[in-house]
Amino acid sequence: MQVFHGLVGLKTHCKLSLLVRRDPDGVTRSYAHIGTGNYNATTARIYTDLSLFTANPEVTRSVHDVFSFLTAYAENPSYEPLLVAPLDLAEKIIALIDREADHARQGLPARIVAKMKRAARQERRAGLIRASQAGVEID
Repeated sequence: MQVFHGLVGLKTHCKLSLLVRRDPDGVTRSYAHIGTGNYNATTARIYTDLSLFTANPEVTRSVHDVFSFLTAYAENPSYEPLLVAPLDLAEKIIALIDREADHARQGLPARIVAKMKRAARQERRAGLIRASQAGVEID
């Protein structure tokens, strides 16, 4: 087991785990856990942390790439399907919000379920307001 705490000078705030193991059938598989919070018993009374546990190869490869960056400075141009700050998180969130607004304007189902700090950046707040005005259901 290896635990990494991030790079000096780079604020690292992610909850990622990567498990690589040889399964009983002899095949090596990767499993990733992605979480939104620190599973704090006190804050659990205020909001819910979310988790994804997956063996999806695209996701596990991206988690591996993030760990490669954090441990060996092996930066990639993209970590899709993950969004990684400060590389692409802000611009892609705005693009996703705008996409939902376009869906609502076209009469397609449109909904945003998001967990973010109260102090979310102004451009995200403005995007959510525009999306809501376009008819997007927002939770």
